[in-house]
Amino acid sequence: MIFSSLSGGTGLCGVGRSPMSLFRLLVGVTTLAPACAVAQSVAQSAVASSPRLAVGDRIVVKVWPEIKLSDTVTVDDRGEINLRHVGAIGVLSFDYDRLRDTLRARYSTFLRSPVIDVIAFRRVTVNGAVSKPDIYMIDQTSTIRDVIARAGGVAPNGDVHRVEILRGAERIPAQNWDKPDAVVEQLRSGDVVLVGRRPWWVENLGVMTGVAGVVASIAFTLLRK
Repeated sequence: MIFSSLSGGTGLCGVGRSPMSLFRLLVGVTTLAPACAVAQSVAQSAVASSPRLAVGDRIVVKVWPEIKLSDTVTVDDRGEINLRHVGAIGVLSFDYDRLRDTLRARYSTFLRSPVIDVIAFRRVTVNGAVSKPDIYMIDQTSTIRDVIARAGGVAPNGDVHRVEILRGAERIPAQNWDKPDAVVEQLRSGDVVLVGRRPWWVENLGVMTGVAGVVASIAFTLLRK
């Protein structure tokens, strides 16, 4: 709209535009470029942060209207999925939108205008001081808080401040994971969420305090004699 105003009618220096209106117009032009740059940067960041598929992901493919062609597969060690009707596809560099577009193109070779839905689940192990340690399949939106809740929550002897993600040789601390607005590492297939136990002296603090009281009482009695 700004550029059409500049080029149309009487032009930038034409008759009919007051100095103040021209000044306001120029200010609009100079502030438009930074705003566009910021918007483009945000869009690029959103694309860059889009979740990628990983080895171990379980993928549910729904094909409409031919629901009988739907399939459930797992990304194998080569980074491929093998669908019964369209064959093998390497997917490690794919996000969910790209996989959906690729599958639509494959199924379009023998279906007319297929609609493809893709749902991906990640394989995550929860170990340590939780009520139900196990392997869980979670969707891409699930957080550490969600997966620990599925494992029955932190056990009575667990320490909420000693939670970390084991990823190969990495140990990634999950600080403030139990806060609703926490920003923590996104879970990947193959991750182990480990909940640490409280130190033994914290668990037995009551017993230790009782024993110390008895010892102090005996010592006080002996000293009075």
